[in-house]
Amino acid sequence: MTAEGVDVAAVRRIPGGVSPSAAILVDAQGERLVCAYNNPKPDAAASWRPLERDADCHGVLGVVRWPEGPAAVFDAAARHGILRVFDGVVDSRETLVDLAKPTTHAVFSQPGLAYASGTSPPWGRNHVLARAVPSLVGVLGPDGFLWREGSRERRIRAPKMVAIGTLAAGDVWHGAFTLALAEGQDVAGPGRMANAAAEIKCALAGGRLGTQR
Repeated sequence: MTAEGVDVAAVRRIPGGVSPSAAILVDAQGERLVCAYNNPKPDAAASWRPLERDADCHGVLGVVRWPEGPAAVFDAAARHGILRVFDGVVDSRETLVDLAKPTTHAVFSQPGLAYASGTSPPWGRNHVLARAVPSLVGVLGPDGFLWREGSRERRIRAPKMVAIGTLAAGDVWHGAFTLALAEGQDVAGPGRMANAAAEIKCALAGGRLGTQR
């Protein structure tokens, strides 16, 4: 991570902790299946994280793998008026809704939306989630990025392409989306940029290694 230019000074080593691992299967169409192992007893404490460093950020991005971490980051960022983006993937409804509430932008995957709202097609029937999460922006799926502006439904369709590997495409999408929002663009611009970044990723094999070119 350091070799890739990532600041890992705040990474914490947990005594007795078990690092996650995964076996990832990729088919001929580039779709992937992740068979992951995560520590069943992670350290839930988030008080050690240097939240004061977030005051210098333009935006933060959180996922659900360690709920206590992004919850603390979102609360700290809200106090400083910092952009807060939530990547809503699969987890319990309670966790997804609780993490999405304090954010400025929540973008769910289709499975994540189904878990959070109890319904699968985006919009139309997800009004319960929209009321619970004021920051709800949109949903990602095979048809691209779908969001609402007031009562108007908008969509940026997924590029037509031959996928080599979809592993990490969602992470790339949310990273690019957050960056463009932090640069001051509205939702449409970041959506287009994120779609393009994810398209480039899907044209390359590998997860992290496939994001380097």
